[in-house]
Amino acid sequence: MKVTIDGKTAEVRMPTEEEWARLIRANKILIRQLGGGKTRNEPVDTTAKSAELFRTLGGEGFDPDEAEAAINKLGACGVSDEIEIEGDIVSIPLKIITGSVTVRLRKPKVGERKAYMEARSTVISGQKLTEIRVNPMAAAELFAKLLVGEESKDIPLPAKAVVISELLDFLATGDSESDPT
Repeated sequence: MKVTIDGKTAEVRMPTEEEWARLIRANKILIRQLGGGKTRNEPVDTTAKSAELFRTLGGEGFDPDEAEAAINKLGACGVSDEIEIEGDIVSIPLKIITGSVTVRLRKPKVGERKAYMEARSTVISGQKLTEIRVNPMAAAELFAKLLVGEESKDIPLPAKAVVISELLDFLATGDSESDPT
């Protein structure tokens, strides 16, 4: 697949789920306690890891910032239309680098939602430092359980995480079974 950044083009393959997961896990957030009730967020720079992944995918001739932008472009996605629900099936239209796709998922059961919420991130707190780590495979696992049909099973891992987030947000705000009132 071709990816173009700042007029430079490279032919690369799509990262595997394992490659995406390693990169996403490396993108942790550190919160340093400064004292006096003040904190400072210290994002971890993953530019070098993105550039390394880009070279692994076959990309050459890009500086590290361009390589990181290319990786971000490969994983970019967004909901392209209204989410629809019919019975227990939710259809989420997406736009990803390879085009448009509609992902069809069954509604998750309460236990599946709870297990996902518990597995999606880890918070490690110390006396002066808190670290937040994302577990992208939690979204991939829930996506695989809920997927109806095969047409969208190979979307990139970042898109699967977006789909799961959109699904849960939609059900929390638009589904009468999830409405607490």
